[in-house]
Amino acid sequence: MTATTATRESLLDAAAARRDAGQLPYFGALTPQETAALLAPKLGIEQPVVETWLRRVPYGVTPVTPQIVASQQQIADLFLQQKLIPKPVNVQSAVWQANFPVAGL
Repeated sequence: MTATTATRESLLDAAAARRDAGQLPYFGALTPQETAALLAPKLGIEQPVVETWLRRVPYGVTPVTPQIVASQQQIADLFLQQKLIPKPVNVQSAVWQANFPVAGL
């Protein structure tokens, strides 16, 4: 096991422990510093730069609203128009639909 693998494994173990303790949801279990330590080597960017980016850019899990679908569809249509993708994309058809009641919705 390399030092990078050991670091990654210890960070993931820490995230799992916090998740299991109910302290944080799994996707938010790593701090920006821990996440930067995992991403920086993969991105080839210095860890402090990745950490700054993570602190500035909001991310997380939110419901996919009709406004989000429309925005994503505009982007997909623009990509098609610019020939960045080979065929049309129907964003709405890719949105997961719960077939059970979802708390808070």
